[in-house]
Amino acid sequence: MTDGQYGISGVYLSLPCVVGREGIEKIVELPLGDDERHGLLTSAAILKTTYETLKKEEKIAVANAT
Repeated sequence: MTDGQYGISGVYLSLPCVVGREGIEKIVELPLGDDERHGLLTSAAILKTTYETLKKEEKIAVANAT
């Protein structure tokens, strides 16, 4: 889960990492061009919005089922 990389938090993304015996040691932030950064931020926002929408719909479905 991102924790401020590229200015993004709270979204699971595939990012380049250094992996050691105990898992991820470091997420590597590569330099991005303006278009790449914009695309990454847009994708992260869409993922975050979709996740939040699904969580709300799940709560509604559980409430309606009881």
